[in-house]
Amino acid sequence: MNQNKLQIIGVNTHLDQIIYNCNNIPEKEGQISIQQTLSVLTCDSEKISIKMERKLLIDGSDNPFLVVSAIGDFFLDQKTKDNFKSHDEMLEYANKRAGFLVDKIQMGSFLSQLIANITGTFANAPIVLPPIINENEQNI
Repeated sequence: MNQNKLQIIGVNTHLDQIIYNCNNIPEKEGQISIQQTLSVLTCDSEKISIKMERKLLIDGSDNPFLVVSAIGDFFLDQKTKDNFKSHDEMLEYANKRAGFLVDKIQMGSFLSQLIANITGTFANAPIVLPPIINENEQNI
């Protein structure tokens, strides 16, 4: 088949982890780097699981002060496997479409809101991020 399609019949999203290192919290204004990664954890005829992780770092530091991640499970119709010649082709397609899939369920918005809530605790100014980050790294 020329055009591969994932026939998604259900979606589930859940929080994976929160790591908040209070010792690395920025005490003054400065550049904060955002590192976002998407990775396909599982890809089979029943579901595709994609992990979205965001790390916040102070420029010049390799140690993030906040790491949050969520996992989206995309449940597939049994006919989806017929749209691909092999498992490798399906995995490659899922890797290419991972950003599109997590954007459709607004996983980035969920993580942005979570980051704002966490960083805004104890009368601190919340760090508000855009819901969609197209590049792997951005500075704010």
